[in-house]
Amino acid sequence: MAEVTGLALSVLGGADICVRAGRSLYAKYRSYKDAEVELSELSLRLKTHWYKIEAKISLIKDLDHALEENLKIHFTELFELLSRKLEDARVRLQTIELKQTRLNRVKFAALVKRTLEEAITQLDKWQNQLDWTWFLMARITNPIVDQQLTAQRTRTSDSALAIMRLRETMRPAPQTTEKSIFIPASDLGHEKIVSLPYSPFLLAKLFRPERNVLVDIVASRGGPGVGPEVAKVGIRDIARVLSQANPMKFGIMACRGVVESTDSGVGIFKFVFEIPDHLNNPRSLRSLLVDSRGQRRPPYPLSERFELAKRLARSVMFVHSSNMVHKNIRPDTIVIFQGEISCLGIPFLLGFEKIRAVNAFTNLMGDAEWQKNLYRHPNRQGLRHEESYKMQHDIYSFGVCLLEIGLWSSFIFWNEETGSFEPDPDLHISELLAYKDQRKKANGIKEILLDMATKQLPSTMGPIYAEIAVACLMCLDRGNNGFGNEEEFTDEDGISVGVRYVEKVLMRLEEISV
Repeated sequence: MAEVTGLALSVLGGADICVRAGRSLYAKYRSYKDAEVELSELSLRLKTHWYKIEAKISLIKDLDHALEENLKIHFTELFELLSRKLEDARVRLQTIELKQTRLNRVKFAALVKRTLEEAITQLDKWQNQLDWTWFLMARITNPIVDQQLTAQRTRTSDSALAIMRLRETMRPAPQTTEKSIFIPASDLGHEKIVSLPYSPFLLAKLFRPERNVLVDIVASRGGPGVGPEVAKVGIRDIARVLSQANPMKFGIMACRGVVESTDSGVGIFKFVFEIPDHLNNPRSLRSLLVDSRGQRRPPYPLSERFELAKRLARSVMFVHSSNMVHKNIRPDTIVIFQGEISCLGIPFLLGFEKIRAVNAFTNLMGDAEWQKNLYRHPNRQGLRHEESYKMQHDIYSFGVCLLEIGLWSSFIFWNEETGSFEPDPDLHISELLAYKDQRKKANGIKEILLDMATKQLPSTMGPIYAEIAVACLMCLDRGNNGFGNEEEFTDEDGISVGVRYVEKVLMRLEEISV
């Protein structure tokens, strides 16, 4: 208890230090705002940044007793980082002030402007780091979170309001007051539907309102004691959560509704995802990787492949922050749209045919499709799984995708002559696929993937990217250097896994620059 109390005091103390330092820095810069028009504008930007940060710090302080221990430790480290950034900014400004008498007005203003721009950049980076962990608070079941969010509604940032909406949609939907997420089949233009190569998705037109959409088809998932109506409620709750997605921030397109139909007595649900206006020409990541086979070098700049990995990491974060597991992360379920800001394009994670709430029913049944097992953790392969699905299994799948993105090579391709999927010869798993022992086959393939990540990725993507991919692939291994032992991830809300993912994957990916 003494350790926990000390930790709580450390969180509160670090928060107070940051608030005092931030206010002091802003006051100092504000004193120069009349020196130049540009300084006045930058000072206003700094004020906007700082007010958002201070509101979040205030909320974290108020939620201190509701936070899980690993989350407290993480916030403590973030506050220490912010404190260092603020101190660096103060020292740089102080150094310039000491030279003020030797500088003319224009030169002095230019130097102050430079330090102010750098301070804003550093605060923006820090706030992005905080935001990833910030969204984990959507998972905390303690009602104190709702009370504090409501109490600070007038001063909370957009991301805090997004958490409030996400928490609301994660609860059972009211039966009378809320508009149904289900939409009439007539609203979906069947004559416009086009399939995408190497993906299960359909490109279509929604009539009301008129929008270009992607359709992701999910079959009703029942089980012992899970009838059609119960399964439909599960579909509804997932769609409600996905409707809150911020496409450009988290790489998940907003769900605009679900069309229910029946095929051969099986309930079919068509999730309708709205395509952002400025994006076009969707292709699956698998299609892009397959088209690049045989080329001597990747057709896209290294910086854009890093950005692709970062965006997908955020998509996984949104799914887990929403108290769900995806269960189907692979290049076939990643759609990339062309836009103006990137020649590679903007990725979105779809393929929600198996998604479910973390604590929802699972029957431990699987399939024998090797091309899907390639992306599954060894304990989740075969017709009968060894353990229930958890967030770490998604992280493993993401690690395999990181490996393909880094090498820019598809591990599977469609052979037109045989009419079947085949592994890339460079993967060297054909012999393993013939094994009848499922465990030996799965672990053998995992070792090959780890060997590729360890030996091939550093030379193509650098050591940090390689370490992140290895950490994902080993996230459930005992004694690994990435995520730690599984026994550490036993908190009720699953916050510990999310914190470790932020620290070991998201934040480290964000640090990579070219």
